[in-house]
Amino acid sequence: MTCLLDLFESNRDYIEDQIKPNLRGLIGLMVTGYLPQNWVFITEEETVTLSIDKKGNAVVIGEAVGNPDATIEIDHKYLSTALRERGRPDFPPKRIDVTLHTSKGKTAYGYLRKHFGL
Repeated sequence: MTCLLDLFESNRDYIEDQIKPNLRGLIGLMVTGYLPQNWVFITEEETVTLSIDKKGNAVVIGEAVGNPDATIEIDHKYLSTALRERGRPDFPPKRIDVTLHTSKGKTAYGYLRKHFGL
């Protein structure tokens, strides 16, 4: 595995813990409308897709998938530090370009971005 794959895998339970409690009750009906989600993270060293299914399960894929909800191009050091520390690093990213391809991706990004230090 590569660095980002390992880091996303080690954060998979944490990511699911942020999503799954919101899938219950009336709020859950609304939240499930935004799933599934595919986010592609592109750094100068790696490309990884984080995929969340309708049940809130996270899968990490070591390549870009077609038709993502969001594409995040960001410098490797910043993203790997954010994943390690589970928050914003104490230095700014050298590069960050977020493309939100779907309205559900835009809504999910607004809620989940802080968990990736974005």
